[in-house]
Amino acid sequence: VAAVVVGLRASRTPGAPDGFAIGNGRIEATTYDVATNRAGRVAEVQVREGDLVEQGQVLARIDTTELLAQKAEAEAAIGRAREVEHLAVARVAERESEAKLARIQLERTRQLAERSVVSQQQLDEIGARAETAGASRRGAEEEVHAAK
Repeated sequence: VAAVVVGLRASRTPGAPDGFAIGNGRIEATTYDVATNRAGRVAEVQVREGDLVEQGQVLARIDTTELLAQKAEAEAAIGRAREVEHLAVARVAERESEAKLARIQLERTRQLAERSVVSQQQLDEIGARAETAGASRRGAEEEVHAAK
């Protein structure tokens, strides 16, 4: 979109309408290129060639259909990310509960193993479950960090 602004300085010419001068000579015009920070299609041009324009006046409007679609898509992606984050937080709570129970079972099994009530194999199995539960909790915490 380009606008042409002509600056003309002349004395009032008798018989000429206000704002006009009559004379011979050369008129020099300054052309200003108007650009936007985003590419797009021109939806509407609000001035005609030769119109006088003022600073701040809207000369044309860009079609924003594509931009609005991109905005809606970005907002939907944010909504999905928030959902994922909430699910990950819930998973952390669940995994923490499992890890806590596994630690309690491990401690009880240790006490029973010291009195030879349970076998070393049972103690090892409970210990492995406790480690797995702790790793699952840490994995769930990583999911929360990734979702954020």
